[in-house]
Amino acid sequence: MAAIVNPTLRKTLDHRRKAMSDEYSYWESHFRELRDAILPTRGRFDAGERRASSSSTRG
Repeated sequence: MAAIVNPTLRKTLDHRRKAMSDEYSYWESHFRELRDAILPTRGRFDAGERRASSSSTRG
């Protein structure tokens, strides 16, 4: 990705990105609760989260 040369544009975009990240952080726990209630083995939000072992992978 190309670097943003215009400092004003860069500052504006950084501010917007932080605002979106903060907004997502607020809702993330709600998304996790919904995921766990609807399809507990499907959605992963973190790279560290592992899916539950399925019967086809058990040996």
